[in-house]
Amino acid sequence: AGDDTTDTVGVLPDYIEDVPVTTVGASAFNGRTLPTEVIIPETVTTIENAAFMNCTSLETIIIPDSVTYIGESAFQGCTALKNVIIGNGVKEIGDIAFKGCTALESVTVPSGTTELSATFEGCTSLRSVILPDTLRSIASYAFSYCENLTALHIPAGVTDIAPDAFSPYCGVENFTVSEEN
Repeated sequence: AGDDTTDTVGVLPDYIEDVPVTTVGASAFNGRTLPTEVIIPETVTTIENAAFMNCTSLETIIIPDSVTYIGESAFQGCTALKNVIIGNGVKEIGDIAFKGCTALESVTVPSGTTELSATFEGCTSLRSVILPDTLRSIASYAFSYCENLTALHIPAGVTDIAPDAFSPYCGVENFTVSEEN
Protein backbone atom coordinates (compact mmCIF):
# COMPACT_ATOMS: atom_id res chain seq x y z
CA ALA A 1 0.00 0.00 0.00
CA GLY A 2 1.30 3.43 -0.94
CA ASP A 3 1.55 6.45 1.30
CA ASP A 4 -1.33 8.76 0.42
CA THR A 5 -0.29 11.65 2.69
CA THR A 6 0.90 14.89 1.17
CA ASP A 7 3.64 17.12 2.51
CA THR A 8 2.14 20.31 3.87
CA VAL A 9 5.46 22.13 4.43
CA GLY A 10 8.20 22.39 1.86
CA VAL A 11 11.62 23.76 2.71
CA LEU A 12 13.74 24.75 -0.24
CA PRO A 13 17.32 23.47 0.06
CA ASP A 14 19.97 25.91 1.24
CA TYR A 15 22.80 24.03 -0.51
CA ILE A 16 22.96 21.83 -3.58
CA GLU A 17 26.20 19.87 -3.93
CA ASP A 18 27.99 22.20 -1.48
CA VAL A 19 26.95 25.31 -3.41
CA PRO A 20 24.62 27.75 -1.63
CA VAL A 21 21.23 28.34 -3.22
CA THR A 22 21.02 32.13 -3.60
CA THR A 23 18.25 32.50 -6.15
CA VAL A 24 14.83 31.06 -6.80
CA GLY A 25 15.00 31.24 -10.58
CA ALA A 26 12.55 32.76 -13.02
CA SER A 27 9.50 30.52 -13.43
CA ALA A 28 11.18 27.88 -11.23
CA PHE A 29 7.88 26.61 -9.82
CA ASN A 30 5.46 28.36 -12.19
CA GLY A 31 2.15 26.49 -12.23
CA ARG A 32 3.39 23.56 -10.15
CA THR A 33 1.56 21.89 -7.30
CA LEU A 34 3.52 22.71 -4.16
CA PRO A 35 3.05 21.97 -0.48
CA THR A 36 0.66 24.42 1.18
CA GLU A 37 3.57 26.12 3.00
CA VAL A 38 6.99 26.90 1.56
CA ILE A 39 9.96 28.13 3.57
CA ILE A 40 12.77 29.81 1.67
CA PRO A 41 16.25 29.33 3.20
CA GLU A 42 18.45 32.13 4.55
CA THR A 43 20.95 31.60 1.71
CA VAL A 44 18.48 32.99 -0.86
CA THR A 45 18.79 36.69 -1.75
CA THR A 46 16.63 36.88 -4.89
CA ILE A 47 13.23 35.55 -5.94
CA GLU A 48 13.13 36.05 -9.70
CA ASN A 49 10.21 36.89 -11.99
CA ALA A 50 7.30 34.44 -11.95
CA ALA A 51 9.18 32.09 -9.61
CA PHE A 52 6.00 30.84 -7.90
CA MET A 53 3.43 32.20 -10.37
CA ASN A 54 0.14 30.26 -10.51
CA CYS A 55 1.06 27.88 -7.70
CA THR A 56 -2.56 27.54 -6.68
CA SER A 57 -1.95 25.12 -3.80
CA LEU A 58 0.43 27.52 -2.00
CA GLU A 59 -1.18 28.99 1.15
CA THR A 60 1.81 30.28 3.14
CA ILE A 61 5.20 31.59 2.04
CA ILE A 62 7.96 32.55 4.46
CA ILE A 63 10.57 34.86 2.93
CA PRO A 64 13.65 35.37 5.14
CA ASP A 65 15.50 38.61 5.87
CA SER A 66 18.27 37.53 3.46
CA VAL A 67 16.01 38.14 0.44
CA THR A 68 16.44 41.65 -0.98
CA TYR A 69 14.44 41.37 -4.21
CA ILE A 70 11.09 39.83 -5.15
CA GLY A 71 10.64 39.80 -8.93
CA GLU A 72 7.75 40.74 -11.16
CA SER A 73 4.82 38.32 -11.00
CA ALA A 74 6.73 36.25 -8.43
CA PHE A 75 3.52 35.09 -6.72
CA GLN A 76 0.94 36.26 -9.26
CA GLY A 77 -2.10 34.01 -9.46
CA CYS A 78 -1.38 32.11 -6.24
CA THR A 79 -5.08 32.09 -5.47
CA ALA A 80 -4.83 30.13 -2.19
CA LEU A 81 -1.99 32.29 -0.79
CA LYS A 82 -3.31 33.63 2.49
CA ASN A 83 -0.19 34.12 4.64
CA VAL A 84 2.87 36.00 3.45
CA ILE A 85 5.74 36.70 5.79
CA ILE A 86 8.21 39.02 4.06
CA GLY A 87 11.58 39.50 5.72
CA ASN A 88 12.90 42.97 6.43
CA GLY A 89 15.75 42.58 3.95
CA VAL A 90 13.42 43.05 0.96
CA LYS A 91 14.10 46.44 -0.64
CA GLU A 92 12.29 45.95 -3.94
CA ILE A 93 9.06 44.18 -4.82
CA GLY A 94 8.49 43.81 -8.55
CA ASP A 95 5.45 44.89 -10.50
CA ILE A 96 2.36 42.70 -9.99
CA ALA A 97 4.33 40.45 -7.62
CA PHE A 98 1.18 39.44 -5.73
CA LYS A 99 -1.44 40.22 -8.40
CA GLY A 100 -4.50 38.01 -8.18
CA CYS A 101 -3.65 36.48 -4.80
CA THR A 102 -7.36 36.45 -4.01
CA ALA A 103 -7.07 34.74 -0.59
CA LEU A 104 -4.43 37.17 0.78
CA GLU A 105 -5.98 39.04 3.72
CA SER A 106 -3.11 40.99 5.27
CA VAL A 107 0.46 41.92 4.52
CA THR A 108 3.23 43.97 6.06
CA VAL A 109 5.44 45.61 3.45
CA PRO A 110 8.99 45.38 4.82
CA SER A 111 10.98 48.33 6.05
CA GLY A 112 13.39 49.43 3.36
CA THR A 113 10.86 49.15 0.53
CA THR A 114 10.64 52.55 -1.17
CA GLU A 115 8.10 51.98 -3.95
CA LEU A 116 4.98 49.96 -4.58
CA SER A 117 4.01 49.33 -8.17
CA ALA A 118 0.87 47.34 -9.06
CA THR A 119 2.03 44.98 -6.33
CA PHE A 120 -1.31 43.96 -4.83
CA GLU A 121 -3.63 44.45 -7.81
CA GLY A 122 -6.58 42.06 -7.66
CA CYS A 123 -6.03 40.91 -4.07
CA THR A 124 -9.77 40.92 -3.47
CA SER A 125 -9.63 39.60 0.12
CA LEU A 126 -6.92 42.03 1.27
CA ARG A 127 -8.15 43.80 4.40
CA SER A 128 -4.98 45.02 6.11
CA VAL A 129 -1.76 46.49 4.73
CA ILE A 130 0.99 47.96 6.86
CA LEU A 131 3.27 50.26 4.88
CA PRO A 132 6.82 51.08 6.04
CA ASP A 133 8.12 54.55 6.88
CA THR A 134 10.69 54.08 4.11
CA LEU A 135 7.98 54.05 1.41
CA ARG A 136 8.26 57.04 -0.98
CA SER A 137 5.81 56.30 -3.80
CA ILE A 138 2.68 54.32 -4.57
CA ALA A 139 2.35 53.70 -8.31
CA SER A 140 -0.62 53.09 -10.60
CA TYR A 141 -2.90 50.17 -9.71
CA ALA A 142 -0.99 49.33 -6.51
CA PHE A 143 -4.28 48.50 -4.80
CA SER A 144 -6.76 48.25 -7.69
CA TYR A 145 -9.47 45.61 -7.24
CA CYS A 146 -8.70 45.42 -3.50
CA GLU A 147 -12.36 45.92 -2.67
CA ASN A 148 -12.09 44.68 0.94
CA LEU A 149 -9.27 47.08 1.85
CA THR A 150 -11.25 49.81 3.60
CA ALA A 151 -8.59 51.73 5.54
CA LEU A 152 -4.95 52.57 4.92
CA HIS A 153 -2.33 54.62 6.77
CA ILE A 154 0.03 56.55 4.49
CA PRO A 155 3.47 56.93 6.15
CA ALA A 156 5.28 60.27 6.40
CA GLY A 157 7.84 59.48 3.70
CA VAL A 158 5.30 59.04 0.88
CA THR A 159 5.66 61.98 -1.50
CA ASP A 160 4.12 60.53 -4.66
CA ILE A 161 0.81 58.70 -5.07
CA ALA A 162 -0.33 58.00 -8.62
CA PRO A 163 -3.86 59.26 -9.37
CA ASP A 164 -4.97 55.69 -10.14
CA ALA A 165 -3.10 53.91 -7.32
CA PHE A 166 -6.40 52.94 -5.70
CA SER A 167 -8.58 52.49 -8.75
CA PRO A 168 -10.52 50.86 -10.07
CA TYR A 169 -12.59 49.10 -7.45
CA CYS A 170 -10.53 49.70 -4.34
CA GLY A 171 -12.58 49.79 -1.15
CA VAL A 172 -10.44 52.29 0.77
CA GLU A 173 -12.75 54.82 2.36
CA ASN A 174 -10.55 55.94 5.24
CA PHE A 175 -7.04 57.22 4.60
CA THR A 176 -4.93 58.40 7.49
CA VAL A 177 -1.82 60.34 6.72
CA SER A 178 1.13 60.64 9.04
CA GLU A 179 1.29 63.99 10.81
CA GLU A 180 4.77 64.55 9.36
CA ASN A 181 3.30 64.80 5.82
